[in-house]
Amino acid sequence: MTAVYLSSFDRKPCNIAEKLNTGYKTWEFQLHTFGLGPALLYNVLPEPYWKNYCKLKGPPICYAQWTMERTIGNLRQEIRQPSCPYANLSQEGVQRCQVNTLLSIMPELDGPAKGLPTGAVDLGDGFTLLRKRDRYTFSPVGGAAQAILNYLGDGHPLPHIKHWA
Repeated sequence: MTAVYLSSFDRKPCNIAEKLNTGYKTWEFQLHTFGLGPALLYNVLPEPYWKNYCKLKGPPICYAQWTMERTIGNLRQEIRQPSCPYANLSQEGVQRCQVNTLLSIMPELDGPAKGLPTGAVDLGDGFTLLRKRDRYTFSPVGGAAQAILNYLGDGHPLPHIKHWA
């Protein structure tokens, strides 16, 4: 098979029968599974199986590299106790599946979509003008800190604030 390959692949893949368990590359597997598989298996698989195989190509969220890396990163952030990370990771995965199942069965459990941030202007066509402000809070010092404490009165701690434009 010396056809034209997608530009993200620099050469034709190895023979899958010879190399699958010995140094076969991920991109080669993906090319066979999602690129060449539907054409090569046409009239080889019974039609119901072939149609089902072709549907596998549809949702790249299940197998795309960026999606998987993002999910792994999110799960890593959710691990709370580093003493037993695999047990925590397993529990977080189970909890995420349970929440997703509930939301798919009962979408009304999901809260309403969040609106625009305070001070933002909807420009239409998916564009939003955001107001300017500091990203991080800080503790005021000097006269500003004294003025805020005088205003708040005794017993109130000095709050962290953000500058606004």
